[in-house]
Amino acid sequence: MTEGRSSTPPGSSDGTCVLVIGMHRSGTSAVTGALAQLGVAGPSGDDLIPATASNERGHYESKLLTRIDNQLLHILGGTWSAPPARRPGWELGRRFVGLQPAARRAFENSFPVRPVAWKDPRNCLVLPFWRSVLAPPVAAVLVYRDGLEVAQSLHARSGLNLTHGLALWERYVRTSCADLAGVATFVAEYGRLLEDPSSFCDGLLH
Repeated sequence: MTEGRSSTPPGSSDGTCVLVIGMHRSGTSAVTGALAQLGVAGPSGDDLIPATASNERGHYESKLLTRIDNQLLHILGGTWSAPPARRPGWELGRRFVGLQPAARRAFENSFPVRPVAWKDPRNCLVLPFWRSVLAPPVAAVLVYRDGLEVAQSLHARSGLNLTHGLALWERYVRTSCADLAGVATFVAEYGRLLEDPSSFCDGLLH
């Protein structure tokens, strides 16, 4: 995984599902918004989570799929702010395999036309399940932001102390990097998007 060109460009028109992967408060909404401006579809219609005070330009997240991600975390014994322990191959367990058909239908309802960009920070923790569900081609944009900046933003938004925020950042980043093995991935630094949006978008396309 390197910043720059990938074997499956995120902005391509080949029917790719682009997973925007990154910790909460890392800039995943901004990156997904940039992909939307490049013509990559987001969640359809009423399924789109509306903008909030903490994210006034929009979250670009699916209501249906966020509920499923929360359900997956609950089954695993955790939440977004208390990541569960995971055993290798957990996604092959009977309860998770049983959820696959419903998850596949939910994804198709949320994203009826490809190429699409799907963003939910919880996917950093449950990506193996979705890799067993989503039809190819699948690519990813891994969004990286300094851990202290993320922790400070989480403190401002959710009241989490900095130690908790830094621990969450480390877990999300480490887990997502491991789970993206084998997926064509473009690593995007959030700071570059802020400094030079035009160059950043050119990088996504190429």
